[in-house]
Amino acid sequence: MKTQRLSENEVKKPDFATAVKIIFLMFGFSLFVSFVSARIDAISSDTAFSLVWGIFNTLVVMFAVLWYAFRKFGMHIFSLLKKPPGVFLKGFYVYAIFFPGLLAVTALSFAFFKIFDLNPVPQQVMSLYLKTDSFYLLFLLFFSSCIAAPFAEEVIFRGVIYPALKERFPVPAAVLLSSAIFALMHNEAFVFAGLFAFGILLAYLFEKHQNLWLPISVHFFNNLFANAAVFIIKYTDVIKTLEG
Repeated sequence: MKTQRLSENEVKKPDFATAVKIIFLMFGFSLFVSFVSARIDAISSDTAFSLVWGIFNTLVVMFAVLWYAFRKFGMHIFSLLKKPPGVFLKGFYVYAIFFPGLLAVTALSFAFFKIFDLNPVPQQVMSLYLKTDSFYLLFLLFFSSCIAAPFAEEVIFRGVIYPALKERFPVPAAVLLSSAIFALMHNEAFVFAGLFAFGILLAYLFEKHQNLWLPISVHFFNNLFANAAVFIIKYTDVIKTLEG
């Protein structure tokens, strides 16, 4: 009986009910962290503590959901990671082609908000980078956004949530729904359109190749270049130069 149960678990694929549980778990935890973070910022001026709190909770929920996903659908996920990461560098090529479109979508989104006199605010990661000069906190931010996030988010969104949605909806609807959830989960209203478009690209790559390494690679390069841009802004006078 034990062998039979193991055999059944090995071929188990993501189901819609479990995907919904994961989505509500992440949304609920995100709202909780946002609420507590706002309270901390209101009563404390300790920037380092606020940074550690934000990074720690992001990593906790990310790895908790990742652990649950591997525990429940481990063999399914491993099957999507079978190809060697030799395709990893292909992600740079794909991202380079996609980048102008992503930039255009984000610019149009900012212009839309400007119509309503809403000024875009820096993304959370950018704000965290600009708040500290601690090597350890900067390294933790880099690890979280460039290493942990691309792997964990692709496993969760493209490896689990998207296939589960595809079982219930047609492929185009599953692509759009998973991309919308991906964008909403970042709690970044001003870049929602860009994240949504980025999610569509990642879902398309996964659907085409049925492998997670290329989406992970594209996600990595996106976050890497975003981090590099923040470092340039933080440690150079590029903004003043452009304004002057």
